[in-house]
Amino acid sequence: AEHILNRMIDLYYTTDEDGDETSTSNELPSLSSLEGDGLENRASHDAPFNSVITAYARSNDPYAAERALAVLQRLEETSPGVESTVTSYNAAMDCCAKHGEPGRALEVFDRMKGKNITPDSTSYDTVLNAFAR
Repeated sequence: AEHILNRMIDLYYTTDEDGDETSTSNELPSLSSLEGDGLENRASHDAPFNSVITAYARSNDPYAAERALAVLQRLEETSPGVESTVTSYNAAMDCCAKHGEPGRALEVFDRMKGKNITPDSTSYDTVLNAFAR
């Protein structure tokens, strides 16, 4: 199953001759085309990463948290032009929480703040619930 999840990301991104990941799709819709709010070219390219992280959260894989964090790290470090969002970190924290690793959920929360991404109410709820389980 892990190879399928990695392939999902690879369908969105390919590696150029320098080893850098680049998006394979230039036709992703902008938010303005989806919501009509006047914003242009703001489509969420982190969506495939977030989907994979969420899939790990829903799995019974005993290494799901570790694997979800590896996907988050790939998003942070090796995907130029693609930025992690609060959604990315919330998904990773949720995975850690659901797999009994509240300390890791808190580490992800701190990592998010260290990247100057403002936590939302879901971020706080996820971390608190991780320790309440």
